[in-house]
Amino acid sequence: RFQYLGKPTAILKGRIVASICSATGILANAKLVKGKNVTGWIDTEKLVIAVGGVYTGNDVEISGRFITARGPDCAKAFGEAILKALNK
Repeated sequence: RFQYLGKPTAILKGRIVASICSATGILANAKLVKGKNVTGWIDTEKLVIAVGGVYTGNDVEISGRFITARGPDCAKAFGEAILKALNK
């Protein structure tokens, strides 16, 4: 069973956190989306809202170092957003 013990190292070190499709639900279950605008597959909307995140439903959403995408049809734009963030 997964037990959330605290903020992951990536967040503490200011690294990029990215998820696409239902993976946004994993971030929500870990309570990492609080106060962030995120998107993901429609089934993640309630999870995001329940932990204080803002579900936008946009194809790609960038909120600080968080990059999320709605689904497979957004994969190209998602990859481009990650690349752009890595080049900053």
